[in-house]
Amino acid sequence: MDKKYRILVADTEPTVRTAIVNYFTEMNFECLGVETESEVINLVQKSEPDLIILALELNGIDLLRHLKSAKPNTEVILTSSGANVPDIVRAMKMGAYNVMVKPVQLEELRDQTYRILEIVTTPPQKTRQDRMDDKKNGLIARLMKSTEPSMVELFSVAKVVAASDSTIFITGESGTGKELMSSFIHLNSPRRNESMVPVNCGAIPENLIESELFGHVKGAFTGAIANRTGRLKAADSGTLFLDEVSELPLHMQVKLLRALQEKRFEPVGASRSEESDFRIIAATNRDIEKEVEEGRFREDLYYRLNVIPLHMPALRNHRGDIMPLVEYFIERFNNEKGLEVEGIEDEVKDRLRTYAWPGNIRELENVIERTVILKRFGKLTVNDLPKKLRGEGNLVLTDQGFVDMPEDGIDLNLEVARLEERLIKLALDRTNGNKNQAARLLHLNRTTLVEKNKETRTGSLTENTTTLQ
Repeated sequence: MDKKYRILVADTEPTVRTAIVNYFTEMNFECLGVETESEVINLVQKSEPDLIILALELNGIDLLRHLKSAKPNTEVILTSSGANVPDIVRAMKMGAYNVMVKPVQLEELRDQTYRILEIVTTPPQKTRQDRMDDKKNGLIARLMKSTEPSMVELFSVAKVVAASDSTIFITGESGTGKELMSSFIHLNSPRRNESMVPVNCGAIPENLIESELFGHVKGAFTGAIANRTGRLKAADSGTLFLDEVSELPLHMQVKLLRALQEKRFEPVGASRSEESDFRIIAATNRDIEKEVEEGRFREDLYYRLNVIPLHMPALRNHRGDIMPLVEYFIERFNNEKGLEVEGIEDEVKDRLRTYAWPGNIRELENVIERTVILKRFGKLTVNDLPKKLRGEGNLVLTDQGFVDMPEDGIDLNLEVARLEERLIKLALDRTNGNKNQAARLLHLNRTTLVEKNKETRTGSLTENTTTLQ
């Protein structure tokens, strides 16, 4: 090595600390051992080590949070004599490169260190935002390869509307990828070289939302110690993404409507208005038409936003994408964490395909991340899955797949009727409405099929049930 890299070993156990320090010192690293939190914080500020090997017992989670806040580019390997699963997962999500269980094998620690040095010495360094963009682009690329009809149609329409400057309203359940779709549209638009500015309308306190959107001038209110540029101005020449727009309070909906129509607005406390040329993409996980009908969302704002509607289907409605997404996530987390998980057993695939995924793609991503982190290497088995996917606990089968049993129970007759209705509709769709062929697919006689279909229509379980004459 041309450069002498700095390693800081923080551990309360003298024998462990000394063994690691001596091992890396002999390999020509600049290695120093400490045993208290204060020593870690002081040395990090002074020497900026390339790697910190930190014992979880040394208040490791809180110390990791501090280190990643103060020195986000410093890599950390946590060691632990008995970390529980939640701590391991939390540490990895907070930015730890790895969590190693004691007694630590020095050769394995050496290999992990060399992987880290490849990262810290590869120019140019990617920022956290760059890495987030890479993840988004990778997932978008995977979804674009979908052969599921609903996704093929969705991306076909999205490619066309991206080239325009029209306002787009994206609907869909939480976790279906609404922000991913907004990024895809922006990156394929004439504004791709300018910023896409996201605003999570549901995450900003009501008393701050006007300042966040429009900005404010110094002295406009208590705490306004300087002028602040709002999100609308920051999106000038680019794209403004209004996520969860249905969460906006009504008085802000009025002000936003005017700003969208005129592309002019007044920062809080200002006497003059400002202009901004931005494209609008809005999104919500709510039934927006119901919100309008019940008076929680202004009808005029809805029509202003709903120029080109796009709907992100729930993952359970394009199940053919589940395994390609699983493979993508495994590969990504292997690369990010330096792990070696190889493939999945067939029974695991069945569980992943049949689970309802109420949290959609986001839930799938979280499950695979947790599973890969804990597995580390080898093939995923059923025992590696969370309880809800192993079929333990309160898992029940509904028309949407396997879901957790609600605390207040479940209406068995209703769920059976819904599942029956869904299967009948699938059979009729498959046979283009041919009752005899559909009955054969379901191993029923034609009369039984007709009677069951009448029952589902009478019960008004859905408006889309195919009718039989």
